[in-house]
Amino acid sequence: MAAGLGIDLGASAVKAVKLRRRGGGWQVLRACRVVDPAPPPPPVKPGKSLQAPPRELPRDARAELRRAGLSGNGAVGLTGRDLMVKYVSTPPVPPWKLQMMMDLEIKGTSGADVCGDYAALDIPGDLTQELVSLVAVGRTNYVEQQIRLATEAGMGAEWCCPNAVGLFNVFLASSQYRDGETTAVLDIGRDNMDLVLQRDRVLYFARGATGGGRRFTDAIDGLLGVGYEKAENYKCRRAAIVTDGSGSESEMKVSGALCEVADSIASALRSATVFCRAQAKLSRLEVERIVISGGGARLKGLAEYLAGKSGLPVDILDPASRMDISALSPEQQALFEGGRSAEMAVALGLAMCAADESLFRLEVIPEKVVARRRFWRGTAWAIAAGVVLAGLLGVDYLGANRARERAARRHLELIEKLKGTGDAEAVKLREALGIEPAGKKPGLEKMAGEYKKEVAETDLLARRARLLVGPGQRNIPVLGFIRLLRAVTPKGIVLTRLEAERPDPEAGIPADQVEVSVRGLANPKVLAEADEFKALENYRKKLQAESSRLAFKIDEAKITTGDKVGGSGRAFTLTARIFTLGVKSEEEASESDEGPEPSGPLPVPGTEPGPRPVIVPRVSPSKPRFYAPPDEGGEKRRKPDDGDGDGDKGNNF
Repeated sequence: MAAGLGIDLGASAVKAVKLRRRGGGWQVLRACRVVDPAPPPPPVKPGKSLQAPPRELPRDARAELRRAGLSGNGAVGLTGRDLMVKYVSTPPVPPWKLQMMMDLEIKGTSGADVCGDYAALDIPGDLTQELVSLVAVGRTNYVEQQIRLATEAGMGAEWCCPNAVGLFNVFLASSQYRDGETTAVLDIGRDNMDLVLQRDRVLYFARGATGGGRRFTDAIDGLLGVGYEKAENYKCRRAAIVTDGSGSESEMKVSGALCEVADSIASALRSATVFCRAQAKLSRLEVERIVISGGGARLKGLAEYLAGKSGLPVDILDPASRMDISALSPEQQALFEGGRSAEMAVALGLAMCAADESLFRLEVIPEKVVARRRFWRGTAWAIAAGVVLAGLLGVDYLGANRARERAARRHLELIEKLKGTGDAEAVKLREALGIEPAGKKPGLEKMAGEYKKEVAETDLLARRARLLVGPGQRNIPVLGFIRLLRAVTPKGIVLTRLEAERPDPEAGIPADQVEVSVRGLANPKVLAEADEFKALENYRKKLQAESSRLAFKIDEAKITTGDKVGGSGRAFTLTARIFTLGVKSEEEASESDEGPEPSGPLPVPGTEPGPRPVIVPRVSPSKPRFYAPPDEGGEKRRKPDDGDGDGDKGNNF
């Protein structure tokens, strides 16, 4: 399985991890943590809004990440006030209708520029007649900022995902997960917190909120008045929550200030439990254990205080407890030793989402990014292929014209030579050209034979050139079919390969038809129907309907679907036979070309009277690979077994 990259652009540090599946567990390949020394922006007072300046990464972040061997595209975390994660309950509906409902839920009616994603939750509660989905909605400018920061750090964002989803996945992979237990997992960053409720590997609740470990620092600064930097240093080195009254007077004052912040965290945990119970309509939902992570979890005495406040056991998460870190350097291994491992939890979870598609995840991508990727991964290649094809056709056409011009000059030279010879020699030359019974002079016979061979080869090249670029092009509608594909292919379908070939004459298919095969990917998250099977069927019908407007017909069209390919969608293959309406078949064209030999000298090329005949060159036959769709009577034609044992795979429309 391919490696996955997780990027956690935390407020106080940038964390990145690359890992992969190994057996039944995970192996960490690379890891890095770059501290951001920049002070945080001032806190926003209640009732006021403050536009924070665009965030900038530490100067040495790119170099440090490159030195650690971290590059490529991965999953970038989202959290904070610009991200909203919510429940949406709907009646059971088809996937395409659910997609429409979720798009409306994400876009809303406020007119804000947002983007998002959704996923169904399998909550075994009392909500038996409704479908519960978890929807993540983020401001587009915030998501684009996260993608920009990942690019500036020397990496890339394949998609973005809420930090809470990564926290959920990394907890399930740790040694602290227990079956049959309802657990609250809380990650405390500098400015934000991410909370997850789970039971038996089922996600019940996920939420991101403002107010992280910075509030502890502000509480110390408000008490001592030493400024943010000194208060942060005091918190990390000396501050502690004392519950037994054994500290000094100054320590007890600091502990009292910290307890007020810890009380708000305990209250947030209780509120989340009540909210989840109400939204999912669960008759019982009682948290049995609390697990905390992040830099804020390292505050001395916090776990013990939350345990006393909630009456539940509280543990500090060790996300790498079941992971193989032997491939890391000693410096990178130190990131997962002791309490520091809890700070890497979100980055590890995001990397797991990127490496394994079977894990629960949400892919938040701005529409501009989706359109740009669709162009470079699909449309741009199709345009380039068309330019190359047109260039090759032009080269063949020019070469055929030049060869015909050379043959014409040679013809004129022979005519002039014939005029300048004596009567006896002229008779011999006319005999060699087939005008009179052939003589026995070898020189003229050889010259005439070479001339005839050159004229025949030149005529064949000219016929091929007219077939590809000239008037005969209407006999091969492949170029028109390419234009039709570009016109009717909807958003969400990306074409990756186009093949065209003549049918096998033994199959009884007219030789003037062309068999085409188009391969591509259908992404249900982008398609308007939200159901790739229905979208592909509509796509096939539209191709057949629109083809008649371009003077050619699509016959025996069929779509065969395959497996899903990563996050790009489901693979499919479109096969059909195409032919131009009202064009002569190869046999008719051949018969029209046959006739008695001319009784006079060969005409000079370009001076023949009347229209030129339609000529179709013979093409080597190839075995057809697909059969037709169901007949109008409803009976389905089955694809014969080719002997490889795989039968007829895929879904046929």
